[in-house]
Amino acid sequence: RRPEAELRALVEERSWPLREFWGECLEEDPGAVAQGAALYGAYLTWVGSRGAGRLGRNEFYEYMARRARRRVETGRKSVVFEGVRLREGCGGGTAGRRDSTLD
Repeated sequence: RRPEAELRALVEERSWPLREFWGECLEEDPGAVAQGAALYGAYLTWVGSRGAGRLGRNEFYEYMARRARRRVETGRKSVVFEGVRLREGCGGGTAGRRDSTLD
């Protein structure tokens, strides 16, 4: 019998609305920084091709922040996510860059 905490984590993982998008379109990369707008655009393309309901931008950002560190770049007032990038060819391009401050 599995411990309750393990079962809760399993349910959380399987019910996370970005699970398939993350698996198909994103790669974890400790030095990457991805623009939130580019990730959301890729998500809209991905979800649109499936004919499924979509999350709003703020809700998408909240769910993304469960797996990747979110921060606001004050100079550009844009949201970025650290430690994740788009896979090549998913969402029409790349949305990650290496951030030397994270190395």
